Amino acid sequence: MKFFSKEFQTRSLRTLAFIISFLLLATLPAGAQVTYAPPPSHNCLRPVRPFEWSSQREKNQYRKDVEAYMNCLKQFVEEQKEAIRKHQEAIKRHNEAAEAAIEEWKNFVKELKGLK
Repeated sequence: MKFFSKEFQTRSLRTLAFIISFLLLATLPAGAQVTYAPPPSHNCLRPVRPFEWSSQREKNQYRKDVEAYMNCLKQFVEEQKEAIRKHQEAIKRHNEAAEAAIEEWKNFVKELKGLK
């Protein structure tokens, strides 16, 4: 006696994966929901080099502005890398949860087959 056809099992597995994916997305905090917003941009001010230096003070100020610009960009890059790391960790956790649910379904089907 066959409980479920192969086609039914495949369709059920797909449906289960879809439901789990939907539930995982629905349970994320509002700020973590998937959005397709444009990527963030930095607010760093690019220094403008004068055509001619009028004084040593002006040169010194320009160097300070260049350093501030560089530090601002470095900080922005580090913030983006941290955001990427957090997203990768979340993706890994959600993937593991989905894989565990699929494995649970496979075990359930094996148990049903054993009841023949």
